[in-house]
Amino acid sequence: MKNFISENFKVIKKLLIYQFGAAFFGILVNSSAGRLPWLNWLTGILAVLFYIYLLYSAVWEEGARDRIRVDGGRMTRDDLKGLKIALVANIPNIFIGVVMVVSTVINVVASAQWAGNVAAIANAVGVLWEGMYVGIITAIFPQFDYAANTAIVLSSTQIFLRAVSFVLIVAPALISCFAAYKLGYSGVAIIKTSNKNDNK
Repeated sequence: MKNFISENFKVIKKLLIYQFGAAFFGILVNSSAGRLPWLNWLTGILAVLFYIYLLYSAVWEEGARDRIRVDGGRMTRDDLKGLKIALVANIPNIFIGVVMVVSTVINVVASAQWAGNVAAIANAVGVLWEGMYVGIITAIFPQFDYAANTAIVLSSTQIFLRAVSFVLIVAPALISCFAAYKLGYSGVAIIKTSNKNDNK
């Protein structure tokens, strides 16, 4: 694992930077949604698509470069490399999601105040770091009724499912990176990228 991270640190760092940018973009566009639920969906979907494009672009190019290295006998083919890169880059997301789920369950089952505090902190961090998904999560689990001008109290089940959603949202990144690497390695481009390949 250590060697893998070291060898692929450049692309992993790029994915983390892209996530930061996509999260900021997601929060920004979602803030314009205001009181319109359908706009939460629209801005949320646009932010996620933007994020997936950034991931696809970076990992596709890595796959294309690796094909050159493999053909030149400088590395061994690894069809799961894109998925592995995504898993490493998503460690913070997975950690935040797991903390949210565990602390939420403890809070709901045992009514432990400390667990509720941990869940609230993890939620705040998750909303900021995974801001590209805020619009969709807000649309699915609304917490304020603007028509009635009242807060919506989520049920225990909804609170749990909302926490679980922060684990499930890593799926698009994993799937897109896995597919992007395979396509890049095969030289098949379904989305145009900068395609700045090198032989390094």
